[in-house]
Amino acid sequence: MGTALVYIYCQQMVQSSKRRTKAGVTALLMASAFERSATIQLCLEHGARLEAKDNYGHTALSLGAKFEVKDTKGMKPLMLATEKGHEVIIGPPLKKGAETGPKDKTGRTALSLASENGNKAIVQLLNKQV
Repeated sequence: MGTALVYIYCQQMVQSSKRRTKAGVTALLMASAFERSATIQLCLEHGARLEAKDNYGHTALSLGAKFEVKDTKGMKPLMLATEKGHEVIIGPPLKKGAETGPKDKTGRTALSLASENGNKAIVQLLNKQV
């Protein structure tokens, strides 16, 4: 699927109340699978949920761990998942070598977010990566 076509399709999905395909795929999942940073950014800006799964259990992070986009707070998807305590979601990107050191606009890292929220399991996962 071409870059422009993925972007247009995802734009339509985002604008239509976060619809899914028959396989449960959201715009964010599709953009992640094709590693389309601009489209991932669009989805995040429109409130796409990182923890959303398709019918096969895939999440945006498990499909596209290499994307390096940030939301309006300067947070990357790994940081958002960490902040929300989604231990299962952050596992695959960490195994693929996702960076844990980037900071958001307030200077927080994935590790500091996990610590602030008292999520010991995620802190341990992140410390193994450092």
